Amino acid sequence: MGSIYSKISIVTSGLISSINNKDFLSYALLGRSLIEHTAVIRYYHNLIVKNIQEPVKKGDISEVEIKKLIEILDKHIKCHRFDWDTYLKGDFEKLTEKYEIENYKSQVNVKTCVAKWAEEQSEIKVLYDLFCDLVHPNIGSTFLIMKGGNGSIVFGGDEGHPIGIDIFYHTFVGLAVTIKKFSDYINGLLYLYFPVGKYKR
Repeated sequence: MGSIYSKISIVTSGLISSINNKDFLSYALLGRSLIEHTAVIRYYHNLIVKNIQEPVKKGDISEVEIKKLIEILDKHIKCHRFDWDTYLKGDFEKLTEKYEIENYKSQVNVKTCVAKWAEEQSEIKVLYDLFCDLVHPNIGSTFLIMKGGNGSIVFGGDEGHPIGIDIFYHTFVGLAVTIKKFSDYINGLLYLYFPVGKYKR
């Protein structure tokens, strides 16, 4: 859990810094990252809770149930779409010659996690789609560097009203709620524990 806390701490600090610096493109990139991390941790939180409800009722946990939880956590931590083994070995020629991941374990797609979340909270899909558009090379991200004033649109300089401020005003509450939910999901997982040695084979 420490790595997730560290990443979200960096993301939230970056969000604050980007707002203070009126760097709304970075705000969008970090905002999307926050939503994605929260959607994924929510997905695994709910999956773990579902698998641990019965052991909690019993007050003990079997070896089979522990293995199931380990499989869930292993998938969350280790699954990927990039050949990290080859990269960490420094074999960059192999990466470019034939890109094929050995022992590939498919991760749960972020969009799947967001869709599951949207089944209970439809507005999260709208917020996520907005932030995705804000970081793509299209009109969404262009809005973030535009300034308006005197009936014209300008890029750069100190004059004009940044359009990114208006987007910030309409999205920051959604991100603040997302940060709270992330904290709730992580803290909820910390309470799902069993005393060492108390499980049945």
